[in-house]
Amino acid sequence: MGLFRTGLDAQAKAELRTLFGGRVRPLASARSAQGAVVGLTDQLVYRTADGWVQLSWHEIERGGWDRNTQHLSWVGIDGSAAELELVNPGRLPQLFKERVNASVVYTKSMPLAGVGSAVISARRDLAHPDAPLVWRASPGDSTEVEQVAADPSVANELARLRAEYDQR
Repeated sequence: MGLFRTGLDAQAKAELRTLFGGRVRPLASARSAQGAVVGLTDQLVYRTADGWVQLSWHEIERGGWDRNTQHLSWVGIDGSAAELELVNPGRLPQLFKERVNASVVYTKSMPLAGVGSAVISARRDLAHPDAPLVWRASPGDSTEVEQVAADPSVANELARLRAEYDQR
């Protein structure tokens, strides 16, 4: 789908061409109060009051679409939370889910010694499929980051999985 079939206004098209140095191939687009929201093969790009934000799909830990509030929300792997209220969301919510899921190579929940759980995941940068996997251990339900960091079984499991998967 070409840039001109997305319903983006002329200013957004021109800004995106400048941002990417030429042709842009959106898979889906929508609008928020701040401007265009564009889903590309490898990233979500959206306008804010401060300019354009580029967020690679593998940098989104979890998120989703709330049809009732018309909000697309997510938590990044750095723990930051964000949301956009979309006007005429079109296919963007489905693309968001598909692209985030496409970046997931491995996920496993494991109990911590004591209480709580950790979620170990490996993500692939969709812009660079041959790049090393991005491994992460994050807190499960009712678990704090400090608990995950302090449990040696998490580090051991991460090391084991990296050795297994990164050799492929």
